[in-house]
Amino acid sequence: MNEDKSIRQPWPRSAKITVWVLGVAFVIASVGLVLMYQELQVLESANKLLLDYWGNAVLSDPMIEYSGTDSH
Repeated sequence: MNEDKSIRQPWPRSAKITVWVLGVAFVIASVGLVLMYQELQVLESANKLLLDYWGNAVLSDPMIEYSGTDSH
């Protein structure tokens, strides 16, 4: 009767260490991605604020048309 049951073997020590290290690396990588995404959002917000403040003034400046590199 009990012959059909499989006997569970404990994991080898190296496998436990490998899984633990990969888990920690995954958590660190995930936190890094979240922090980079948040930094990107902050930079995009700052860029939008700068464009809202300076964008129209710079784009409508008539001297831009004459500020070419030709200085003959």
